[in-house]
Amino acid sequence: MPEETLSDSDWRVLRLFLMQMNDGEVDGAYGQLHRELACREERQANILRLLFSTMAAADLERAEQEIRCEEAARVEERRIAAATAGDQDERPAGNRSPAAKRKR
Repeated sequence: MPEETLSDSDWRVLRLFLMQMNDGEVDGAYGQLHRELACREERQANILRLLFSTMAAADLERAEQEIRCEEAARVEERRIAAATAGDQDERPAGNRSPAAKRKR
């Protein structure tokens, strides 16, 4: 699910906070971050497990089809994005936008 991300000023506050920590505390923060990531993955799995546990067998089969369709759509979107990015790189330099020229 989409979440609101931190603003630039929020990131500055975090960096200032980290600068005030000693090495052991920074290591502890790193460990806590990875524990949080693992907890979120587990929570997501539990949410899906709860959802799937409420479904009838026929609904589980349909859910499988829906997931496969979503995966296929994402693969196609990535393929199109990669092809579009490749097309941008192959255009003659004179046809590129000024921003694209600066990136090279």
